[in-house]
Amino acid sequence: ISFFVYQDNNSISRDDFEHTRAVTQGTSYRISNSPFYANLDKRDKRPPIETVLSLIEDTNGKYIMGIVRTWSALHDMDKHWLVTFNFAGAIIDYIPICEWPGTCSKARTMEAQINKDFTVNVQQLNFPENNYIIQFDSIKRNFIHLDNLKGQRIDTKYQIMPDGKFKKLEEAYYQPQIYTPDMLKSNETLIRYRRENIKEKKIFQQ
Repeated sequence: ISFFVYQDNNSISRDDFEHTRAVTQGTSYRISNSPFYANLDKRDKRPPIETVLSLIEDTNGKYIMGIVRTWSALHDMDKHWLVTFNFAGAIIDYIPICEWPGTCSKARTMEAQINKDFTVNVQQLNFPENNYIIQFDSIKRNFIHLDNLKGQRIDTKYQIMPDGKFKKLEEAYYQPQIYTPDMLKSNETLIRYRRENIKEKKIFQQ
């Protein structure tokens, strides 16, 4: 397992940061148009303040696989992607596998399991009518969950191919429903163990 961290800090000057970076890291690495960003408002595509890459030892082909984790500037959004790379380090493919808005709020809206047969199961709570489901209250200094959110659970299954591509195998759509703050904040039941009623299931060509 390999480990890489890039961290920026807007509270100090660029010169001070670069000096600190040069002391702690051999080279500075940042992709200006990286697809891996995390912000509470999904319209916001600012690059993350901190990114961690953890590599996975086992694969089923000639590629490298890892989990990219990013945090927003205030650490109010935490997202993970499963990413494959070629041996030169270029990205082959990626899928989102975890989303945690308002990190301290316990309101995970995406979870996943990576299986021994190199399939990946992803469960997501999607809120298409909302750009964000949590907002920060600057007076109370805490996160406030929006109430009466109309959301839909979507389960997706992928196969990791020997060339490093993710192939979508199936997708299940559940009946849309209203999600209350208490439902979202409860971390006692994983998304895959919730009791939403399935509406439609699609099987893609093998």
